[in-house]
Amino acid sequence: MNVRFSLPFAFLSILSIASMHCSTAPQSTYKAAAQDPGKLGPKMPPAAECLGNACTRDTDCANGFRCNTALAEPTCEAIRCGEVATICSSDDLCKGGMRCHEEQCNPCTFCGDRCSVDFATDTDHCGTCGTKVPATFVCAAGKVVCTEGKTDCAGRCVDLQVDAQNCGACGQVAEPSQACRDGALVSLCKPGERACPGAACAPVFSDTNCGNVCGKARVCASGFSCWAQNYGKAKETFACQETDSTNDVTKTCNAVCAAKGLRCADGPWTDAPDAKYAEGNYVLYRKSASALDAYPIGCASTPQPTASTGPFDSLDCRCTPP
Repeated sequence: MNVRFSLPFAFLSILSIASMHCSTAPQSTYKAAAQDPGKLGPKMPPAAECLGNACTRDTDCANGFRCNTALAEPTCEAIRCGEVATICSSDDLCKGGMRCHEEQCNPCTFCGDRCSVDFATDTDHCGTCGTKVPATFVCAAGKVVCTEGKTDCAGRCVDLQVDAQNCGACGQVAEPSQACRDGALVSLCKPGERACPGAACAPVFSDTNCGNVCGKARVCASGFSCWAQNYGKAKETFACQETDSTNDVTKTCNAVCAAKGLRCADGPWTDAPDAKYAEGNYVLYRKSASALDAYPIGCASTPQPTASTGPFDSLDCRCTPP
């Protein structure tokens, strides 16, 4: 290949001297440039052995050369020959994949015009240029990942131990009445509360929602209150009840309740989860001159006085709407 040198001898001498400094300078000299391309220092001329003949465009150069138009006197230059900080007009004039940035061969890894911080950890360029790290994720070893202890659930890093939308596993959602603790769904309802699907905990002994009937509130009429039988057990029953009394102790509670259009609710019944006692139908009798006592009686039974009870004073019956 015939190469013509047309540069003045003095300029070529300067290039030769400069090239010695460029080629022997350790790469660490330019470490700061990997963070800031403006820290490369003064522009250095290319090494003399890289240069060829004068030119105005690439077509003026032999195969394997490009026209370096950034030089004061544009000259053909061998591709991939430029050292760090040498003057350049295109990327292919620089060695080792360096970029030509602001007319200098720059060792920085570029993303657009920005010198990339570190593909291993850069949240704007994780692994590759333009790969942004979404919220809740991190960039580790050039990959978008969740931090230790977190799991990727539909593009969001979550803690399966406490996340209400992903409790124990992605997509396992806690109801309004539940919390996520240690990766398991636990009820937030207190004693005396229940929850319907999609609803928060609500009292079961409420007169406006007796028994917390899901989808259909059981409202107790005026004068009635909410009671439960076998509370917390398999055959649990809730009912709105009132107490109807009579001095006619020859009647049964079935008859007393029926007279009011109600039915007898055989006990025992409780009105709170922690009730200390239960109530049902009672016959009252005079225990002493100043005190009454009672004993339970079934809906269909007629009170029968005994020697220990003496005559009955009244009959209290628990009645509920039919």
